[in-house]
Amino acid sequence: MRYLIVSCTLYDGGGLAMIRGAMNGLGQLDTQAEFRSLHALQHDRLGIMKTFREPEQNDEAFQWADVILDIGGLFACQKNKYNWLNLRNKHDKPYVYMAQSFKNIDPKLFHGTAIVSRGKRSAELVREHGFDVYIAPDLSFLVEPKEWTGRHYERAFISHAGKRIDPMYDICDLDTDIQIITKPPRGNEVYEPALPLNSFIGMPEETFGLIASVGEVHTARYQMACAAILAGKSVTIYDTGNIEYDKKYQDLLDCNGMSAEALRGAAMLSCQVAYECGR
Repeated sequence: MRYLIVSCTLYDGGGLAMIRGAMNGLGQLDTQAEFRSLHALQHDRLGIMKTFREPEQNDEAFQWADVILDIGGLFACQKNKYNWLNLRNKHDKPYVYMAQSFKNIDPKLFHGTAIVSRGKRSAELVREHGFDVYIAPDLSFLVEPKEWTGRHYERAFISHAGKRIDPMYDICDLDTDIQIITKPPRGNEVYEPALPLNSFIGMPEETFGLIASVGEVHTARYQMACAAILAGKSVTIYDTGNIEYDKKYQDLLDCNGMSAEALRGAAMLSCQVAYECGR
C-alpha cells in the first residue's frame, strides 16, 4: 500500500524518529509498503525519503495515497489538520491518527478517522468527546538503535527551548557528558540551546544507540526520553510546567520499566490499526 505521512517533519529528529518507527512497524506488516511524506520545505531534511511539497503538492499527495498517516507528536487543532480534513473528504481516503498525544479537541477533525493515543490521560480526553480510541506508546519505540562505537559518555543531555532546562547547566560535565542535538539551529533560531558540552547530531538510529550506551539521560525532548526508556536507562525529563502540556510526559512515564520487547509489541498496535484501515 501507499502510505502518506502528514503533520510531521524530517528536519526535527523527534519527528523523524516517529516516522522511522512507523516505517519499521508497517514494513513488518506490509512487505509492499511505499512511504512518502508531505511537508513544507523548512521541515525537510533532503535525501531522507521521497516527499511531496506542502502546500503546492497537497492534492497530488492525497491522490497518490491509499491511507493517510497523521504522525504529529501533540495534537492541538493545528491549522494544517483542517487542510487534511478537506482533502481526505475530497479524495475519500482513510485517515489514521497514529500514536500521539491530544491537548485540544475539535470533533469535526475526528469524524471518520481511527485514533491512537500515546497514553491513558490523553485517551480520556478523546473519549470525553465521544470517540473510540486505541492506546499505544510512541512510534519511536520501533526505532532500531545502531550500536554506538564512539567515545564512552556517562550521561546524555538533550535541551529544548521553552522547557525548564536551567538545572542542566549546573549538573552537566564536559569531561563525562555529551549533548545530543535533534533539531539543529536554523539561521538565528535556536531550538535546543547549547550546553557547555561536546555535541552530537545524527539520525534516530544513531542517537538511540548513543543513548543506549550511557548511564543516564537528561532530556527535554520526548523521543529521546523514549530512547532512554527503550534502553532501560535512568531518565530525567525536563518539562514546561504547563499542566495540560505535561500530561504527555506523565503518560510516557507509565512506560518506564517495561522491557524493550513489551514496548515494541505495544507500539506495533498503532501500525496494525493503520494497516487495517488502509486495506
